[in-house]
Amino acid sequence: MPTTIHKSLTALPPYLVICFLTVLYFVSIMQVPFHPDESTQLFNSYDVETFFKDPLSMAWEPSIPLTTQMRYRMLDAPLTRIFIGIGRIITGQPPQTVDWDWSKSWEENSNEGALPQKSELFVARLSVSWVFPLSLLLFWHLLSKYFGKLAGWIGIVFLAGNSLILLHTRRSMAESLTVFFVILCIWAIFFCKKHPWLIALPVSLVFNAKQSTVIWLIIGFMPILFNYKYYIHHKLLGTKHILLYAIIVTGVFFCLNPFTWKHPIYSLQEAFTLRQNLVAQQLADIIRVSPHAALITPLQRIIGIVANLFFTAPAPLDTANYQIELSVQVNKYSSIPINNFMRNFFGGSILLIFSITGMYSVLRGLIRNQKREEILILLAGVLQFILLVFTVPIPFQRYVMPLVPIVVFFFAIGLSNLINLFLQFSQIRKLS
Repeated sequence: MPTTIHKSLTALPPYLVICFLTVLYFVSIMQVPFHPDESTQLFNSYDVETFFKDPLSMAWEPSIPLTTQMRYRMLDAPLTRIFIGIGRIITGQPPQTVDWDWSKSWEENSNEGALPQKSELFVARLSVSWVFPLSLLLFWHLLSKYFGKLAGWIGIVFLAGNSLILLHTRRSMAESLTVFFVILCIWAIFFCKKHPWLIALPVSLVFNAKQSTVIWLIIGFMPILFNYKYYIHHKLLGTKHILLYAIIVTGVFFCLNPFTWKHPIYSLQEAFTLRQNLVAQQLADIIRVSPHAALITPLQRIIGIVANLFFTAPAPLDTANYQIELSVQVNKYSSIPINNFMRNFFGGSILLIFSITGMYSVLRGLIRNQKREEILILLAGVLQFILLVFTVPIPFQRYVMPLVPIVVFFFAIGLSNLINLFLQFSQIRKLS
């Protein structure tokens, strides 16, 4: 019994630290500057009520002109508005009936009811950010088990203290759920080896949190492919895993996207066209207003992604539309040191160098130990980076958020390896 109690007590510190970091995260959640897209997500969250009242009315019909709600259903991943809608219903918050109009002034939007009340905004933010402590728990469980407790400590501290996490995941937008489900995907790659088809669930959810994470649908299927030699002799089992993976991915998508229910193929084609037109319009607007900010060439996009991922200060505003109205909030938020932690050339260089070091150690370990899981995470990072380069010509900082957990993952591995190497070297010197 005393031994059991001792083991339990020694296991407590990381969970106490996670609780402490969670309190710090939530206690200042309303200090994060408002983003007009939060209003749009609140407006879209009425889809939850619509689903229970008349679900078929949410399906796209080619003969019916697009409403604002239908356009958002076809453009945006659904999970954020679903979580916010559920949060509203649980807390008794009324639906927001007016969407934010970027062509109008702050005062006009406010007068028309597009600016949410503080209580509504708080509930909306809490509805998607409550997964933060789960992200830390998954990171600790994964890193400490496979790479040592030091890597686990580094992972949870630098994930919780990452300035991009503190800004972009504490708003009622897609980034909070995206980060959590990316971490869940990484965790599942390591812990679902016996039943690789189970990875289909987290990769389906991350895609329905943010469509730019589509590469995880490919990464999630690879553990099944890795067992092809085994499936040669057990064809029925291999077929079962492939079918289960496909059924889960397809089923989750169609369940969460009712606009596809009546015309699956044509609605998806229309949604793709709408998305392409939106990106083209956003790029044209940036070129017109700030031509130097547009990322036209692949080299410009690579530089922009690296800068936003490692070096640039947290960017509460995507554009300058409401810079004056939000200046007080932005200045107050930016004045808090932790909100800008390591967001400079020196701090960004450290994060970049040790992330690369972690990637190198994984590649070196592959040659010796055939560690496929780490390689899959590295491949996911590379594919995600390439996808952003070829599909995102807009320099919005929040678009790099799917890469943040992967960077912190390899940073924790790289820094912990260096510290362990230094400790081993010091011990050898003492013995000699």
